[in-house]
Amino acid sequence: MKFAYPAIFILDENGRYKVVFPDLEGCAAEGDNFEEALERAKEAEEAWIRVELEDSWELPGISHEADLELPEGGFINTVAVRIKLVDDYD
Repeated sequence: MKFAYPAIFILDENGRYKVVFPDLEGCAAEGDNFEEALERAKEAEEAWIRVELEDSWELPGISHEADLELPEGGFINTVAVRIKLVDDYD
């Protein structure tokens, strides 16, 4: 199953990216460049969703990008992950 949540990418003064998911409480990542930050964001999002599905099978709704507040230098990128919920089934 595919899951896609908006993430806010913030470039800091050292050229590193920090990533937060407004809809996934406590889910964050960072990387030395955009590609690394995106890969780590995917890993963090997948782990967060897996834990939530184990506990309740209830996931938060997905915010509309227009409703999200961006810090200076921040931008939104939707991060999608595919998670197999049952073996031998996509």
